[in-house]
Amino acid sequence: MATHPNTRKKVNILMTWFGNEHSWGEGRTYQQVAEHLATLPEVNQVIMTFPPKNTDRDFNWPLKINHVTNKLSLVSEYTNIIPTMGLGYRLRAKINKFVQLYSLPYYLRLLGFRKDNTLLWVFPPHPYINSLQKRVPHCLLVGHIVDNFLYTSDPWLKKYAEQQYPMIKDLSDVIIVGSKFNENTFSGSRATTLLFENAVDKSFINPPSKTPLATNKKIRLGYIGTLSDRTDFNLLEYLAKNRPDWHFVIAGKSELPLEELSFLKLPNVEYKGLLPYKSLPALMRSFDVCLIPHRNTTYCKSMSPLKLFQYLASGRPIVSTDIEGLDIVKHHLQIASSYSHFMSLVQQALEQDTIEMSASRIECAKQQTWDLKIRKMFNEVITKVP
Repeated sequence: MATHPNTRKKVNILMTWFGNEHSWGEGRTYQQVAEHLATLPEVNQVIMTFPPKNTDRDFNWPLKINHVTNKLSLVSEYTNIIPTMGLGYRLRAKINKFVQLYSLPYYLRLLGFRKDNTLLWVFPPHPYINSLQKRVPHCLLVGHIVDNFLYTSDPWLKKYAEQQYPMIKDLSDVIIVGSKFNENTFSGSRATTLLFENAVDKSFINPPSKTPLATNKKIRLGYIGTLSDRTDFNLLEYLAKNRPDWHFVIAGKSELPLEELSFLKLPNVEYKGLLPYKSLPALMRSFDVCLIPHRNTTYCKSMSPLKLFQYLASGRPIVSTDIEGLDIVKHHLQIASSYSHFMSLVQQALEQDTIEMSASRIECAKQQTWDLKIRKMFNEVITKVP
């Protein structure tokens, strides 16, 4: 029987993210999980690792370490530690491989990571998960599935998802999923499957306010999120063309060439690009209505929209397309069945929303904070430790 969390000794957590360290700071789910796990008193250290990389420099230290807090560090591994050109090529190549193989485990051991106190927490697809699983002694392996990349249009993510999802089912002791779709996909393996949708950082919680915010300015409609194949660009263009009196603010990086997104060229559309994460709460406060213009694809079904909870915390009314992942807070949203219906719901929100409705959305968001969700998540995971 597992020891009660309050009497168990502290644990260390080694996490893996499949992207590079430059995505840290964008407030993504993996960052929120790592930051909030590191605040728990039962956690000694959280190390977030990124896939090994090569550089053009003549020499690299085996590990690049960035201390975010005294309990949270970001670690990148390098594959070219010493030059491998010229005399002694084979010897140098072997040295690089040896150093790469053992530098991270040695660093972790110096920090007190041991088999009986280490959780390996992986976000697939990650090309080195299998290697880490063998190199790093651990008592529990947690597989964390945020989006289901079997259905993405990104060939790299899709390739590794096809390779690794069956492996994650076999290796994991616990699988955390962010949607009911993923819960159905990953249930039935040897691992315990836990459903935890996304949440919101407390910095997004605002005082309630009425809609529209002011009568002496243009109505501002906002969309914050990555512009990708899940975004319904035709819907955004339809809205912007049919309501030139509305001002549309779009914030987030684009996975598509900007020249292909014709709606961004419309005079009432303002594209801000990727903004600092800390600036987003203030930007949301300036919106009259928040938009979720997502396509209802299989890939979208596997997601838990992070922006949904941030929008709720802002107190602003929300209009969304009819997609999955909204059930937990559906009574606080306006769900559109068509483009024209979407436009009419925005108008309805502008005319009928109240400060009491704003307060209700904010109270809902307060029950969906990362503090509360990570505490519950950790309590459930730690009971699975032998």
